[in-house]
Amino acid sequence: REDCLNYLNLEFQEFLDLVKKHPGIGIAPEIKHSKYFHRLKLNPEKALLEALTGVNWPQNHALTFIQSFEVSNLRALRKQLGASSRWQLVQLIGDPKES
Repeated sequence: REDCLNYLNLEFQEFLDLVKKHPGIGIAPEIKHSKYFHRLKLNPEKALLEALTGVNWPQNHALTFIQSFEVSNLRALRKQLGASSRWQLVQLIGDPKES
């Protein structure tokens, strides 16, 4: 639809701000190539959590699913977030040659 074209080039923070205005919409960001970025001294998990916690989500907002093919970063996130976190962690499974 033509009215959707305005949203094609949003930065992640702009996207989160837009989603926050619509409580029925959930999000499912994927952390890609975490180990690679950690070797470059970057921390995608920390950046994602900072972005998500900076939004100040309303209590009635839809769920957020954080996805990754890697298990180690999901385990570290679970420790950070705690078992009662409203953010669900999802381990993706697929052919590594296709990712």
